[in-house]
Amino acid sequence: MRSIFIFIVFLLTAGILKGQDAAKNKHALLVCIGNYPAQGLYSTLSSLNDLAHLEKALAVQGFADKNIIRVKDEQATLPGIQQSFAELTARVKPGDVVMVHFSCHGRQLESDNDSKIDGLDECVVPYDALLRANKKNPFEKVQAKYLRGHLLGDMLKKIRAKLGPKGDLCVFLDFCSSGGSTRGANKVRGVSDPLTSEGFNPANHKRSDSSLFLRKTIANAANEPELSPFVVISATRPEELDTEAHDEKDEGIGPLSYSMYKSFINLTPGTTYRSLFAKVQSYITSLVPDQHPILEGNGVDRELFGGDFVPQKPFVEIDSLLAGNRIKLKTGKIAGLGEGATLSIYPAGTIDPDKASPLAKGKVVIANNLSAYVDLDQKITITRPGDGWAFINTPIYSINKVAIQIKGPSSKKGASITTGFSAADSVSLQKALSGHPSVVFNNRPELWITKENDSVCLRVSSNGYLFCRLKNDKNVNDTLQVKLTQFAQYSFLSTLTSKEKGIDLEVNLIPIIDGKADPENIAKRMVNGILEIPEGEYLALSITNKGTDAAYFNILDLQPDGIINPILPKKDKHTRLYYGDLEPAKLKISAGQTFTITPDNYKVKISPPYGMEIFKVFASKAELDLESIATSKGTGARGGLTSMQLLLKTSYEGASARGETSEGTIFDVIFRIKPKL
Repeated sequence: MRSIFIFIVFLLTAGILKGQDAAKNKHALLVCIGNYPAQGLYSTLSSLNDLAHLEKALAVQGFADKNIIRVKDEQATLPGIQQSFAELTARVKPGDVVMVHFSCHGRQLESDNDSKIDGLDECVVPYDALLRANKKNPFEKVQAKYLRGHLLGDMLKKIRAKLGPKGDLCVFLDFCSSGGSTRGANKVRGVSDPLTSEGFNPANHKRSDSSLFLRKTIANAANEPELSPFVVISATRPEELDTEAHDEKDEGIGPLSYSMYKSFINLTPGTTYRSLFAKVQSYITSLVPDQHPILEGNGVDRELFGGDFVPQKPFVEIDSLLAGNRIKLKTGKIAGLGEGATLSIYPAGTIDPDKASPLAKGKVVIANNLSAYVDLDQKITITRPGDGWAFINTPIYSINKVAIQIKGPSSKKGASITTGFSAADSVSLQKALSGHPSVVFNNRPELWITKENDSVCLRVSSNGYLFCRLKNDKNVNDTLQVKLTQFAQYSFLSTLTSKEKGIDLEVNLIPIIDGKADPENIAKRMVNGILEIPEGEYLALSITNKGTDAAYFNILDLQPDGIINPILPKKDKHTRLYYGDLEPAKLKISAGQTFTITPDNYKVKISPPYGMEIFKVFASKAELDLESIATSKGTGARGGLTSMQLLLKTSYEGASARGETSEGTIFDVIFRIKPKL
């Protein structure tokens, strides 16, 4: 009997150990370098703010603090980074999940291998790297401080070997490799000129749409089935600069890091790396419109973290606990927390507020763009701000003011165009616009107002695109007021997202080849996770309802130059009839249904400006007609306005809109328009 008992215990123990071995552990390595030493000549960055946000995002997603390796500032020399990878490799087991993130400067460096056709390696800039070579520090000595992409790839390969085919590795790179010019006054993570020796031949460098950073790893992925799959998300294409954005406290932060933070605290069931990238891409486009993140790797269609992630309902962090029953939140109007918005407080870590009891309920009494003060209906038991999360019940959105700047004279000798206003004209124009409800003068502008010969122009500061050109006559100030309001509407729409339970649509843009929609052609047009369409071509639309409720949908087009166009529904400007007979009442899709719009019925023509284009999709349980709102400043909507229509209508007027019933689901479909080959 005793022998049988021991045998049974052995079996049970073996089963338990086997189950423990099979459990996925989540590991992370965060390399964040912000305070580069002055002698290296690299500028300081906001990377430590990246680290703070990443830590919060990983905590939400179940990464134990003991499993997170942090390498920051002076720790992040080349040997320090290599040691951290060795430590990470020793920790992981088969089937685990590993996330590696870099927030720092990036740069291109003359290749150390003559067989490479492009002549340059993409590199991480460690803490003690030098910007330039000189007699005291020759090129060979300087280049040895950098972490080249193929060296990083070798270290990642060792991790993938430990993880095995059932493991997951995701790599996030929040820096640039090279680029042309800075955007505005924001910090840039990288330098535009590569580090090369005196004998380097620039003709050897070949531009590419790939990140190139882990090109060897990516090229060999198909022939390495014994290694774990992997995904790489980079903040930019290789020829671009990575421009810092600003967080909920208006502090500098890497755009990819912030987009990851926002995405990780708002995941939905079934999220894949590709759908995560779509979220990240949407956030980055709203933060830095002309920056192009890319997606690479052989695991892009796998579920995030091997399916072991938390489908988290979006929440707002508490900034501070104030006297009485008042609290301050870390965001405000931009998140729907205008004055009068209602919310509930739950313990930190609450995944779904519908399945928990609130600690208190409250209403926003003071709202700014980036903060909100809430009066609660009762005293809450938490003693630290981080112990509670706020979930919004009834949002109130307010349009944000657009930052503008008047450009002074900047003509070049021999130039045919004279730009900029005189000092006297600048003062006069600023006085005329100072009372406009939708704008604020700022040294970090979204729009430049410039004089170009006999015209007054509004240009998007991030990419230089012309928003409008106006005749410089006696009515120009009044016309500017109207155009500034229109751009404020664009800014408002570009950052607007929401998710209503039961409403979940998928929109596919299908290239039209030889007059027919060709879904198989989509894969051929995907470049690093982004659909690219040349100007002059046409797209068909396919909408699938993956939710549980029927929904009406509308689509607006947000061009990179700030222009808004209706896509569906859309009226012919001459007949005023809806294209394809697709009036608002017919744009309804049942749960499980796919709504395909054939080229014979309606198609979308692709035209400049080039760059990232946003199709903003609106879905609601109530019928929508945003075409009239988008084209006539809020007039002409038939019947009673839904909360979503009211939200958009009043945004023109600088007012607030309450999501009294259904705020609906709002999301982006992003693609790139490129010149015709």
